[in-house]
Amino acid sequence: MSVRICYLQRASGGDAIAAVRLVGERSDETWVAPPNDPDASPTADVEAAADWIVQRLGAIGPKTGIDLLCLDADGSGCAWVSAPSAEPAVVAAIARQSASPLTDTEHRPVSPIALYAESSEDSVVAVLGEPAASSPPKRRFTLPARGKPAGAAAARPQRLPVLAVVDLPARLLIDALDERGVAVGGVCSVWQAVTAWFDRSRPASAPSAPDLTQGQVRASVVIDPAGRLLWAWSVNGSLLACGAARLPVERPGVEAGEGKSAGGVPATTGNPGAWTAGAAPTPILGPDQASRLAADWLAWSVQLGRSPTRIACLAPAPGGVPQATGFGESLAKAWPTASLDLAYADDPIASVLSRLAETIDDRGSGGGSGPGEAVAVLAEPTARPTRAHRSLMIWSALGIAGLAGATGVAAYRVRVEAGLAWAEAQRVEGRWNEAVKSVDARFLAKPDQAILDMDKVIRDLEAASKPRTGGYTVMPIREEIATLAMVLGDPDLELIDLTVTGSLTSSVTIEIKGSLDQATGLQQALSEIAGSKIASWSSPQPTARGGNDPNRLNYRLIGVWAPDAGVRLGGAKP
Repeated sequence: MSVRICYLQRASGGDAIAAVRLVGERSDETWVAPPNDPDASPTADVEAAADWIVQRLGAIGPKTGIDLLCLDADGSGCAWVSAPSAEPAVVAAIARQSASPLTDTEHRPVSPIALYAESSEDSVVAVLGEPAASSPPKRRFTLPARGKPAGAAAARPQRLPVLAVVDLPARLLIDALDERGVAVGGVCSVWQAVTAWFDRSRPASAPSAPDLTQGQVRASVVIDPAGRLLWAWSVNGSLLACGAARLPVERPGVEAGEGKSAGGVPATTGNPGAWTAGAAPTPILGPDQASRLAADWLAWSVQLGRSPTRIACLAPAPGGVPQATGFGESLAKAWPTASLDLAYADDPIASVLSRLAETIDDRGSGGGSGPGEAVAVLAEPTARPTRAHRSLMIWSALGIAGLAGATGVAAYRVRVEAGLAWAEAQRVEGRWNEAVKSVDARFLAKPDQAILDMDKVIRDLEAASKPRTGGYTVMPIREEIATLAMVLGDPDLELIDLTVTGSLTSSVTIEIKGSLDQATGLQQALSEIAGSKIASWSSPQPTARGGNDPNRLNYRLIGVWAPDAGVRLGGAKP
């Protein structure tokens, strides 16, 4: 699917749109903002640019968005910031803090970053060396403290390379495109695009931050025909440092000594970011520019402790820049430790963007879905809420409101049902009290125990009214006494006690007063008596003396009923 990259060229320090380029793998179209109209709306250029982009996308074919919005170098700067933490929010707060006054008369020292990061509403601050916006950073390159061990670096402020970009026009353009149904996949700076053009060692999928202390440092130099030299250092495909330098430009058709071209445009301009229609300017390159670039690099290499070992330079066509070869030779002499590759293109910026579009298409993230992992992006403008986000929030809010309404209806119904159940419970309790009172009002003295008390009374009544079942045995007590009387009636025996029990396990006990011979004879007579139901008698057992006569004692004889002595009766016992 065709990839489209929108290159936003700005003016007035990055606050206004000067031109918009829509670059694809084999296409390049440009829209130039009209002259400033004091009576026009502040967003007139943004609306016009959005309309042009939508019109061109519709002319190309079915398209739902642009894959990447690339910001030029105007209104951007790269410098070092000392911060207590490497978290992006902390670094951004420190960078913007230097731009605010301490008092009405006292001001903080203004850093280069503060010039481009006055407010979070119109600028973005990115810590260089970050991975893709979709991957949280875990490791960054920091400069160790001098004279202190490496472990103490975390306890002191860290010096971090930071890129600040004024992105207000980009935010307005994203909103305008979103209103027209065009999505923007991501936002990056021109330096990140230049890094992706030359250093393709960035992995297709970066689960964590790249190790910036390892790998080869590569330098990319791109000459903007508008009159700006862009350079970027990268490690493993991640931007490490960057910068820009303005170049003097020449325009064709300028008569010597007049200082103006035929169209009235100055022969040299000090504002290369301003887009002007007419003849294409020619940047002037030479040993002076190479020396200035080498001095800038030397300062960064001292800060980083590293320097590039390979340099790639992309300049306009040789016919347009006759000094490009001399610039390359001067740069090679000024930086002899690195190999230098010099390439030419009709439009270096268009060449960089076209190659980046090919990379995005090769990695399968084209079609308006975003740059994927082909290039690092600026997190804040890339994550700017769009119509899709607003629709998601609206539908989420409606869903929550609907769920809350359904919950309220369900709660109301539960409350109504609970009221009906309570009323029914009161009616049942009233009927139950009346029924209990009709039986025994004492149960209502303790309502909580009434059921337990009633249950106990019912069990007692059931146990009392339940008939006994099963038979029992009746002993022939009268018949046995009559039989024993035939022996016990002997006048020589003095009977003291006769006890007879009726159960099968009981016995007959006879206690007499007499001599041992009498007691033994009685045992013998009882054992031999006919018709007796006593199975056996025990031997006489003396219990006490029988008066003053030592030969007379009290003896006890115990007889045991025979197993078949009783009569088994069945049925209920009254």
